[in-house]
Amino acid sequence: MFNQVDGKKYRFVIIFSDLFHYLLKDKLLIVNLCDKLVDLIPSLSKDTTIILPTFNLKFYKTLVTGNSACYITTGFLNKTLLKHLHFQRTKKPIGNYSVIGLDSKKILNIQQNSLFGKDSVINFLSTQSTLGVGIGIDPKNFGWTTIHSCEEEIKVPYRYYKRFEGYNIDTKQKVFENVYVRDLKMKYVCDESIIPKYLLEKKKILNFSYHGLNISFTNLRDHYLTGINILKKDKYGLVKKSY
Repeated sequence: MFNQVDGKKYRFVIIFSDLFHYLLKDKLLIVNLCDKLVDLIPSLSKDTTIILPTFNLKFYKTLVTGNSACYITTGFLNKTLLKHLHFQRTKKPIGNYSVIGLDSKKILNIQQNSLFGKDSVINFLSTQSTLGVGIGIDPKNFGWTTIHSCEEEIKVPYRYYKRFEGYNIDTKQKVFENVYVRDLKMKYVCDESIIPKYLLEKKKILNFSYHGLNISFTNLRDHYLTGINILKKDKYGLVKKSY
């Protein structure tokens, strides 16, 4: 069960996925996996809160969003689960999340005045005992988005705040997202392999194979605390130079 790994039961579970290449190789495998999750999630949600990142990364340029699946840029799995299950959505245009289960209201009521900040969904989950489930992702090169919460907490010098204002075509309302964006002039990019390398060595990322599809389990709090400790020693500890 997704909410109980390594003998520990988790109150919050967030699922990240990257299935593009698997869809090209074996679409039937992915469809079967989605069907299994559609059957499994309702029973899990009785004592667990399940969160899907339903980000709209196009909003940075288009400044337009909406409630339909066409505004979700985080993949096939999330769109499929939303189509078949009664998830509720948070209101932010970029860092949008879908939730179902026990503590849904707690997630829906988070203000998220900054995409990765103290009152954001990802920061809340990263400072709780939250189970991160990665489906089809590379566990050696994935920051689980907590990496950006670490950067904002420490106030790294290669990022700054920028406000993106736009419009939700379904609610007919103006919407915005404050983001601690990377300063492109400084030529630094996140190295998302640094935290996973440490956690893999400590066996704090568990990997399984489902018919050749990698599935990872990890505690987001481990990622967050590791990132914070690295940045306290070196504010450039989670980036590398891009030339």
